[in-house]
Order: sequence, then structure tokens, then C-alpha cells
Amino acid sequence: MSYTPKLNLPLLAPNQAQKHVTVNDAIARTDALVHLHLESIGIALQPTEIADGACFLVHEAPDAELADAAGQIAWRDDGA
Repeated sequence: MSYTPKLNLPLLAPNQAQKHVTVNDAIARTDALVHLHLESIGIALQPTEIADGACFLVHEAPDAELADAAGQIAWRDDGA
């Protein structure tokens, strides 16, 4: 799959099946970035109860569950 260079939004591929999945992912990412409101800065552990749309800045040295997101913004979308 190809992505945009700046916002890393997914691009549709020619003859792609289930195009709505890619489009919905791009819309959700754009929504999270355009209306960015951080619930917490520097979380090291994943919160247990998170509402969809909540955004967090992940600590530089998080636990193993968030290790891939160190120093990045994480948001909850569609239960994940």
C-alpha cells in the first residue's frame, strides 16, 4: 500500500477491493490530526479505558505494549 509523504495517509490502489476501508482510515487519521487534543502528555502505559478519538503523546521509553509508538501520538479509533 502507498501512503502520502507528509501525513502518511493511505492511498487507494488501482482495482483495490474494499476501498471504504482505506478511505475510512484516511478520514480517521485526518480527524485525529486536524482536531488534535492530547488527553495526556508522555504516557508510558496504555490506559485501560479510552474513548474513541482520544489522543495521547507516548513517552520516549514506554512499556513493551507501546514500544513501537515511542515519542509518537497515539489515538484510539474504532476500539483499537
